[in-house]
Amino acid sequence: ESMQEGTAAVLDLESTVTIEFCDKCSARAQVQVEFEFGSLWFCFHHYNKSAKALTEKGGGARLLSSSSQ
Repeated sequence: ESMQEGTAAVLDLESTVTIEFCDKCSARAQVQVEFEFGSLWFCFHHYNKSAKALTEKGGGARLLSSSSQ
């Protein structure tokens, strides 16, 4: 079915890829740490530096797959 002239395209948000960046630097996030208040995003370097403290504060880490980036 073709779009008629003047018809707006519909964006499929489920298929849109979101790229997150580290909350400490500008590198692409590789780890999402979820808390009750929301999420923090880290590259491997900054996650590894803070992993123990983040876990002690109740954060749950999730490794982001390369396909979601």
